[in-house]
Amino acid sequence: MIDPVIAIVARAALAALLLAAGLHKLRAPDRFREAATGYLPGLRRRPRVAAALRGVIAACELLLAAGLVLAAVRPEQAAIALAAGTATAALMGFY
Repeated sequence: MIDPVIAIVARAALAALLLAAGLHKLRAPDRFREAATGYLPGLRRRPRVAAALRGVIAACELLLAAGLVLAAVRPEQAAIALAAGTATAALMGFY
């Protein structure tokens, strides 16, 4: 079993990372579009899809950050932590 302090610190650090990433995407949409078109060149021809992708990914990151914070604040609700952790892993796999 992992020490609860280490688990809380790890969740808080991941939540801070996701929060910063989500806010960055919302504040600098042009930079995100440039980075995304580097991975998916077809987005250059579809600016609406790129804008929607930015919104969806930013929203996912912000919601996951909130879920991780909630799981750290309320450790008795393990389902929140499991759902947030699983969704975070899926999002990281998408990247």
